[in-house]
Amino acid sequence: MPNNKKVIPFPQSGFWTFYDWVDGDGSNPIERWLAGESDEVRMAFNAILKEARKRRNHLEWLCFKRFLKGKYEQ
Repeated sequence: MPNNKKVIPFPQSGFWTFYDWVDGDGSNPIERWLAGESDEVRMAFNAILKEARKRRNHLEWLCFKRFLKGKYEQ
């Protein structure tokens, strides 16, 4: 439908695409981990991926520029 004048194209901005996986038993480890966390942690995780997706060079990912502090520190 790219020739239809009523279709609004949304540009795909970003250089990276992130995928997660499903284990052999059908469970998703990332979803399982996030299910036990607060909304704040889930939003922080999604924000990190969203910001990292915009950077062409992975060395510029802000999430790896500093160590986690406070309640996110493991």
